[in-house]
Amino acid sequence: MGLFDSFRCSVQPTVQRTTFFPGNVIQGALQVKVDKQIDFVAIRVYVVGALFQKWVTGSGKTRRTHRLTTIISKLSITVAGQPENGNRNSQPLPAGNYTYPFATMLPPNSLPSFAVGSGSRVNQLHYYVEGMIDIPYGFDKTNVAPFVVLLPIPHGMWHRETSITKPNSFAVSCCCCISKGSVSIRTSMSKTVVALDRDSVNIVVDIDNSKGEEPVDAVVVNLLCTATVKFGHQMSVTSRQFTNRIPCKVAPGQSQTVQGVLQLGGLAPASFASPIADCEYIAQVELDIPWATDPSEKIPVFVAHSVDTSNVMPTPEQRFGQFAPMMENAPPMMAPNFVSFNDVAGPPPPFAVVTGQPVPNMPGANFVPGAFFATQAPPQNLAECRDEDDCHAT
Repeated sequence: MGLFDSFRCSVQPTVQRTTFFPGNVIQGALQVKVDKQIDFVAIRVYVVGALFQKWVTGSGKTRRTHRLTTIISKLSITVAGQPENGNRNSQPLPAGNYTYPFATMLPPNSLPSFAVGSGSRVNQLHYYVEGMIDIPYGFDKTNVAPFVVLLPIPHGMWHRETSITKPNSFAVSCCCCISKGSVSIRTSMSKTVVALDRDSVNIVVDIDNSKGEEPVDAVVVNLLCTATVKFGHQMSVTSRQFTNRIPCKVAPGQSQTVQGVLQLGGLAPASFASPIADCEYIAQVELDIPWATDPSEKIPVFVAHSVDTSNVMPTPEQRFGQFAPMMENAPPMMAPNFVSFNDVAGPPPPFAVVTGQPVPNMPGANFVPGAFFATQAPPQNLAECRDEDDCHAT
């Protein structure tokens, strides 16, 4: 009984959209298809946040690739059958097609999705909805639907003045020991708190090469993202999210002002800090000097996916003066063999039965999801979480 039932059914969760803010209500439906009557204990929906890490140790014959997945949050919804902490009594599920609606609130303290690194070093936090048929004495039938959690910032924080000007002077050398004079730069950025879905950053670099002996061929602006995991396998991974190379020609003894735009776009990780992981950004302004050291200036930047126009999100803690990484109280970390949160009762009937007969003992508890944490929906043009092709891990 049940040993081959997983081959007689299929399950497919769907959600109404693919991007959410922390605190949004996740609504969807679980499609269940049964070719031949099976026995089941329960039909459940899980909302899961999973941290994936990949790293390499050794070299040659001792080279080993390690992969670690840790569940950091998991919400459980039982849409039919026995509660998760209840008995294991099974019941028959007749052949047919069934649709079970579900709804639950994404915890307001959920961390944003991120994927930093490539190749041999990766830190990635991803979310998905998992549908599951609990089959007694057999393999459970499961399937997943991924989604992305975006992090907005309060409108008041985004709207305030965050420009910065930073002067500095650098010694230039060739072959690590031959002095080539010095160069002075004065870097100005129009914004240091940016929203990926609407902002571009204007950059002005005043180059004074009056004391230098080598020409400056270009100004290269990189936006570097570093994701640090603080538990389990503690690891920091840095990737280059955006790059703009601004050609110029500043000969020795001359000065020049170079202007450019760091055009953001697509989806990159958001800045955040939590007990589980951190994600921080540095804007690196680098002078390209052939056959000599390349001086660089680094400026902290706060990056968010969008702006919360309802302005209900809390103001981030000030940790670096003008630069304010957002402090997120992360959900309590759970061991890989954790016990999930208490069951959340599924939506009440009716559920749509296309063919076949309704499942008996459908939970009838009224379920009212919590209010939206942010009043507007996330931007839909940020539906994928991936690195740029030129990412590199350090």
